[in-house]
Amino acid sequence: MRHRDDWQAVVIGLAPAGLIGLTFIVLPVAFSLYLTLWDWPLIGPGRRFIGLANFVRLLRDPHFRQAFRVTVLYVLGSVPMETALALLLALLLRRPSPRRALYRMALFLPVVLSSVVVALFWKWAYQPQIGPINRLLRLLGLPGPGWLADPHWALPALVLIHLWRFAGYHAVLFIAGLRTIPSVYYEVALLDGAGRWACFRHVTWPLLWPTTALVLITGTIFAFQLFGPVYVLTGGGPVRSTTTLAFYLYERAFGFREMGYGAAIGWALFLVLFPLVALQFRVRREPV
Repeated sequence: MRHRDDWQAVVIGLAPAGLIGLTFIVLPVAFSLYLTLWDWPLIGPGRRFIGLANFVRLLRDPHFRQAFRVTVLYVLGSVPMETALALLLALLLRRPSPRRALYRMALFLPVVLSSVVVALFWKWAYQPQIGPINRLLRLLGLPGPGWLADPHWALPALVLIHLWRFAGYHAVLFIAGLRTIPSVYYEVALLDGAGRWACFRHVTWPLLWPTTALVLITGTIFAFQLFGPVYVLTGGGPVRSTTTLAFYLYERAFGFREMGYGAAIGWALFLVLFPLVALQFRVRREPV
């Protein structure tokens, strides 16, 4: 009887969380999968069942391939540089300093800001004539590019925003990883005559690899979901040079009102990110 009462208490305790998960996670995911099987306009009648036609269309859609290529270029351009910058910042902030807490807060601040606020700030910074970036370039005798209006510079401009926003967040992860390395390893290395570079190469880097893998994975996941800055700053242009998968999903589902096709794009993005999420959980469980 007592065992039965314990189970009832467990069920009652988990019921609110289960109801929230069912309402806001399970049912929307199931409905989005159901949408992929339909030609479903956003407004008005005209729904018709088309089976797997939306997924077949994905394979033949040149705009989807272009959006996928732009997203991959964005990931390759931002994640490695962001990881290296975050590690450098973590190594610098590890040193004792009376203002160390202030520096860490300043680095972490961009990640808690709204993506719209961040985008509006950089929209002003990238102004060709009055923006501070081009002003600084002109003082150095360099021509300031059109940034967001130039197809060759628009994507690098978004990469720079990504570095500014997420490098501090991942630097905090690296700082946490550095704290897990016992100081005795450095003491032994110094007794053996190792310099700073040797200590980093043979002690810090190998023991920091799990944190580095986690940063690479989470950075890739963040980069694949790029939407806010594209929506606010470029609208996917110029000449579709910044149309990412997330923005293309929005464009088809809400711009062209093709909910079924938009859901298919969302599931394609999920299939890309799911192995990364699974790998992230595996990395977290592995011992150093």
